Amino acid sequence: MGIRFLKIAVIYLLIGALLGGYMGAAENFALAPVHAHLALLGWASVRRRF
Repeated sequence: MGIRFLKIAVIYLLIGALLGGYMGAAENFALAPVHAHLALLGWASVRRRF
């Protein structure tokens, strides 16, 4: 069960990072709060496991 949560955390981190890259390239920062929360959720979850 722990491995599943780790995989989900990595997916959240990747989605947050990709969204941030897309927003930077498009110079449209309307989804900045979503990006920040997804990246934080992924980062905090991954860091907590190690």
